[in-house]
Amino acid sequence: MQALRTDPKARARCLVVLRRVLECGGRVAGALEALAALVSRGVGVELAACLAAAAEAERGGAARAAAVAGSVRRDVAAYLRLLHALATTAPRAIDITHFKAVIELVPKLLVRERRKCWDILSAFVQQNVSGGTSCGAGSGSASEAIADMYELLEPSLSDDPACLQLCARGLRLMRAPVRDRVVSRAAAGGGAALCVVLEEIARRVRIALS
Repeated sequence: MQALRTDPKARARCLVVLRRVLECGGRVAGALEALAALVSRGVGVELAACLAAAAEAERGGAARAAAVAGSVRRDVAAYLRLLHALATTAPRAIDITHFKAVIELVPKLLVRERRKCWDILSAFVQQNVSGGTSCGAGSGSASEAIADMYELLEPSLSDDPACLQLCARGLRLMRAPVRDRVVSRAAAGGGAALCVVLEEIARRVRIALS
C-alpha cells in the first residue's frame, strides 16, 4: 500500500495492478482504507474502479465506500464517477442518501451527462425491487422512495438505454398514473423503448404465473 502514496505515475501503475487483483477475487489487507485516503487528491476513473472493487471484496466495504463517496459530494463530477463505479461493482454502497442526492442532481445536468445518474439510480432500484426494505428512520420504505423518484424525474426520462433500464426495473413500483404514461410513451416511441418495457412486463407475468 505504500506505493499508493508515491509519485502519480507509480500510483497509477499500482492502481491498475491492485484493481486486477481485487477483481480476480484477491484480498489485499487495508486496500480500502489506503484508497479512501487518496480520494482527497481527486477521483479518477481508475481510482474509482479500484475503490469499488475493494469495497466489494472487504467485509463492511459497502458502508465504508458509501461514506467515502459522501466526502466528495461537493465535487459533482468526482461524486458521480465514484458512485457509478460503485453501482457497477459494489451496488450495496448506493444507499438511500446517495439515491436521493442523485435524484436532485438529474434536472441540473445536461442530457448527455445523465447516463451515470440513470445507472446509479438503477442499481438502487435493482437492490430494492422486491419492495419494503427499510431505508432508515423517517425515510419510508425503499419502494416508496423509488415511486417518488419516478414521479419527480418523469419530465427528465428519456429514450437513453440506461434510462429505459431504470424504467423497466422499477415498472411495478411506479404509481399507476406514472406507469401508464411511461408504458404509453414507450408504445408511441416503439423500437428499443417498447422492447425494454414489454420484456419487463413479460418477465413479471412469467413470475406471477410460476
